[in-house]
Amino acid sequence: MLSNDTADGERATSSGYVISALSDLGSITLPPHIRKRGRPKGSELTVVGLPKKRLKLKRRPVPFCQLEISVKDKMMLRWCVNDAVAERCINSEGRLVTEEEVECCPERIDMAAAETCIDCLENYFEPDAWVALLHVFDSVKLMSSTCKVCNEELETRCVCCDLCLGWLHYHCAAISDTPKTKLWFCSECSR
Repeated sequence: MLSNDTADGERATSSGYVISALSDLGSITLPPHIRKRGRPKGSELTVVGLPKKRLKLKRRPVPFCQLEISVKDKMMLRWCVNDAVAERCINSEGRLVTEEEVECCPERIDMAAAETCIDCLENYFEPDAWVALLHVFDSVKLMSSTCKVCNEELETRCVCCDLCLGWLHYHCAAISDTPKTKLWFCSECSR
């Protein structure tokens, strides 16, 4: 279709119609709005009026290595001091843990995890408190590792929880063989 420009903003087309650039677009009518059929999205009732069954998404625990740094630090501080002191250290940057506040409980410390990541806690402790903590950790290292559930010495058939880093016997964890999943969580952490 060929078009030629004419004077006053009009266009002449090959069909002979003249289209004005200043024409009123409001005179154009659109087709009427057609309602959609079926049930609207997000409807809470089924076709017969019963409530829909929604799948509850189970929140999976996050492994220790993928936790935020502040959450990791709080978990590790709780191995060394009581919960109130750990909360205070994480929330307020200025106050450090003193030597009197160090109260390690050997059953709360997971030595496998503590050996790999305890150095990141040094900035939460005063120098004398840090030395006291390292002495406690050295004495705990001499003790054998124990099961998180039965507190007996660990044997060769045991598994580590990827969130709390606690070790459990296979029979205490209610498993018979090595877990097939990449990440394994104990019953306390998987709740």
